[in-house]
Amino acid sequence: MTPLDPPAPASPSDPNPLIEHLTGALGRAESPADLLIAATRCAAQVLGAAVHNSSLFFIDAKAPITCGFLLNRHTVGADRLYRPYRLEIELGERIKNASSPFLSTSLALPLLVDVQASLEPDRAHNFLLVPVRDAKGPAGLWIIPLKTSLAIDQAAAAALMKLGEEMAGALRRVYRQTRDRHRMAQLEDLHEHLMPLMVATDRGLLINRLLQVLSRHFAFSRVFLSLVNQESQSLRCEMHSGFETLFIPATIPLSQSENLFVGLLNQGRVALFESELGNVPPELSAFGEDPDAERIVVIPLRIDRKPLGFIYADQRRHDGHPLFPSVIDVMAQLASAALENLDLRRRAEERAETDPLTGLHNRYFMDKVLNLEIPRIRRYNHPLSVLMIDLLDFKRTNDTYGHQFGDYVLRETAQLIQANVRRPDIVIRYGGDEFVVLMVNTTYEQATLVRRRIEEAFIERNRLQSDESRMINISIGLKSADADCVSQLFHQADMAMYEEKARQKRRKLIEALVEGSLERIEAADRVVGSLWNMLQRKAPYYPDHARRVTHLALRIARLISLGAGEREILALAALLHDVGKVSIPTPILQKDTPLTHGERLAMRHHPQLGEEFFEGIEHLEPIRPLIRTHHERYDGRLDGDYPAYPDGLVGQIIPLGGRIIRLAESIDGIIFGRSYRAGLGEDRARAIIEVEAGRSFDPDLARSLLAQSNWTAGLGDPAAILALLNAPDPAGDCQPLA
Repeated sequence: MTPLDPPAPASPSDPNPLIEHLTGALGRAESPADLLIAATRCAAQVLGAAVHNSSLFFIDAKAPITCGFLLNRHTVGADRLYRPYRLEIELGERIKNASSPFLSTSLALPLLVDVQASLEPDRAHNFLLVPVRDAKGPAGLWIIPLKTSLAIDQAAAAALMKLGEEMAGALRRVYRQTRDRHRMAQLEDLHEHLMPLMVATDRGLLINRLLQVLSRHFAFSRVFLSLVNQESQSLRCEMHSGFETLFIPATIPLSQSENLFVGLLNQGRVALFESELGNVPPELSAFGEDPDAERIVVIPLRIDRKPLGFIYADQRRHDGHPLFPSVIDVMAQLASAALENLDLRRRAEERAETDPLTGLHNRYFMDKVLNLEIPRIRRYNHPLSVLMIDLLDFKRTNDTYGHQFGDYVLRETAQLIQANVRRPDIVIRYGGDEFVVLMVNTTYEQATLVRRRIEEAFIERNRLQSDESRMINISIGLKSADADCVSQLFHQADMAMYEEKARQKRRKLIEALVEGSLERIEAADRVVGSLWNMLQRKAPYYPDHARRVTHLALRIARLISLGAGEREILALAALLHDVGKVSIPTPILQKDTPLTHGERLAMRHHPQLGEEFFEGIEHLEPIRPLIRTHHERYDGRLDGDYPAYPDGLVGQIIPLGGRIIRLAESIDGIIFGRSYRAGLGEDRARAIIEVEAGRSFDPDLARSLLAQSNWTAGLGDPAAILALLNAPDPAGDCQPLA
């Protein structure tokens, strides 16, 4: 690029009438076409040569100095003024700092290549480049094509620089007006095509129409829409167009906050990316069969901070039309409102008062009844009772026997409940496999009779079934409240139901473990079944050992008046107390000589491992602390031959269940021996327990058991274990297990 000689400074007292005339023409320009015509006439009059075309390069104040938009007869004629161009850094510096116009013969710049293309068939040999800037800063570049070499004197150079200064304000004004015109046109177009979608009733047609608006009215080549699945809390692609292959995951969990789409959705921000500006993230550049899309927009769809989904759209080739984030944001709001309206309409239609499968009332009806009854209950101080009923293992029933059989189970359950309640009681299918019996003006004692009648009806029904797979097992939670506590009633009943459900699962598992049938154990709990199978293969002696420990633990529990629920938790923990040993190498578990120091250290990990195996399994949660603490010493001693582990807890801080299992397991080990040591018999066991009371063992538990005779009689017998488990609660308050 060749700079011209700097122009001589103009005298303020010697105005140039030609410059004043030309700047007036620039000031009167109302459109890009007017401005180009005025610029071309200015160039022709100042240079005194046949100049038929000129182009303008506009730099938006918000963009870098090296990025801007081109106005020439092609872009103006097609109204495509917004395709970005990137300039060489040197040229950007010239625009800021050059004191005179400069010549360029280089066609290496994409900008000048496009300018040259617009001149066909009148190709230029040179380009005269005039900086367009004023006191506000650079506004762009005035590009004047020259077919022949032309000598430009200082006066002409000064005139061009003066016109470039005047052109800066005109260029900004014209682009601002053009932007406003395009923005208003796009907003009107959006409202015309999207407002009818506010009353759409078909989800597929609504989504298809959204994609059409983006494809046809915004000229996007490819579009896809992902919506939030509320159940899985993930984004799923609902529909796409223009893609031969869609390189996105089938689902995007909303928990993946680092994901680009999830991040933009959480922010609620429309994001516009253009390859020419170099701001396309790597995640987007890898989409589809054409990774070089020149323009990409990601549109989050939200209603009141509730995420609905997002739209991705791109143009493989920039079409030069404007794309305003504010307009896209309006489109996002309209699309979100249309989707939400459709969802609200769908939910309203589903709020029929009768469940179509069971014929019972549904939750919507229940809410309506409560809205009417609760003020009456409070006014007259009537009690309200609720039964929450849940089918046990219903998911497994569906998975094993199919949904048709599952529907049969739901209908049968509904009929049995309905047949065994009182006439005023309201039976509701609460959702899924849960049912509610709403009993207005009913005390806890009265509701207990209804509960018992329902339970007996299911027991009798199951007794008549020859096929175990056709049996229906339920758990029932019961809560009653007076007028002041109604708001918490359903939550409490729900919790009671889940507690009962967990208790029944534990009871079923205990019976299977005591019986020793691997098939029944796996049917009761697959995780426990798998661990039990591995453990008895590695340590064949363990099932008998576990039953003896459980039997002893339940005898101790009877002596200290543990209630039935606490006995069940203790029994299950005792049966599974050494399950962590599945992680111990088999040679250590079956070794017939004393363990080495390293092997003892390895063994000390098993209580913690056993606890961790059951993390997150709700019905096994109560046994975890007992498994973890069954090798803690009462005195907390951490050294010597039999130290406390894994936490070194002391005295009453150790859960009662952990202290009971330690005592029971130690007695079994002394009497019956280990794989590496023969048993010592009951008399020796009594002597050791007496010495270690207050050291290894809880002294109160030890004294209670020492007062009993014949520890080994029937020890480990399944019937005796279940008899202790089923014994009625002792009179008076029961001691807590924890």
